[in-house]
Amino acid sequence: TLAVVIIVGILCAIAAPSLLAMQGVAKLNSSADNIRTALETSQFQAVKKHTRCKVYIPTNSSTISGDCLPLFNLDPGITVRTSGLTGTPPQAIYNLQGLTQSSGTIILSSTETGDKRCLILNKGVGLIRGGKYINNTTCQVTE
Repeated sequence: TLAVVIIVGILCAIAAPSLLAMQGVAKLNSSADNIRTALETSQFQAVKKHTRCKVYIPTNSSTISGDCLPLFNLDPGITVRTSGLTGTPPQAIYNLQGLTQSSGTIILSSTETGDKRCLILNKGVGLIRGGKYINNTTCQVTE
């Protein structure tokens, strides 16, 4: 029985880092999905309500907010920065037809694993593309 306990302990020690990394990646993907959902919800609401809608991208908080949507939360351990979006905090703006006046990149980082994801918002139709942020310079689109 002692041998079984030792083998189980060794297997747990080997598996633990992989499980923690998978949890960090899951948090990163969940937060990216929440930002994407907030953007898409605002775009839909702008058309539905025939009004201008803003989404405020959180660079120093864990809550995504906006004029036309409920609060969305980021997972703990996720940091956000933007490139190309203006305002304080950075914002995406949708007009009455659901077209965006904003374009830019939203970069999410996991403080636990160092992994990075990105979302690119295109001006006009508001197309949102996502992918991995590589070499601290490029959003490699995978979606």
